[in-house]
Amino acid sequence: MQAMIVAGFLGTSNLVLQSESHSCGVGNAQRFHVHYENTVSQYAQLLMSSCLKQPAASYSGIYEVLKSKQSWWHYVGSTWLIATDDTPQGLYDEIGFYLEKGDRLLITTFNRPCQGWLPQKAWDWIHKYE
Repeated sequence: MQAMIVAGFLGTSNLVLQSESHSCGVGNAQRFHVHYENTVSQYAQLLMSSCLKQPAASYSGIYEVLKSKQSWWHYVGSTWLIATDDTPQGLYDEIGFYLEKGDRLLITTFNRPCQGWLPQKAWDWIHKYE
């Protein structure tokens, strides 16, 4: 399964969840598109991309860490955006030990300008944390 992750603070407002089949490299997994946010808007954004070789359940610890952040966005199956006060290294330090041999992970700051084909709610979240 592929996942890109950007993390933030666990919020209380919007939650959107859809699932569909997805595969990356080895096997199939469920992919969830989720948007969960707090009303706080003064955080940096991180972007995480990964190709995880094991079933999604093997990585529940990663997803729990990401969902515990200030605000998070998951509209693209292999992409997570996270509004957070963490650095890429700080986030990696929290989730790196959940990775298995053969997994791939990239965490970086999310920079502008950016472009893509996304629903308006996704763009609203991105612009909220500029």
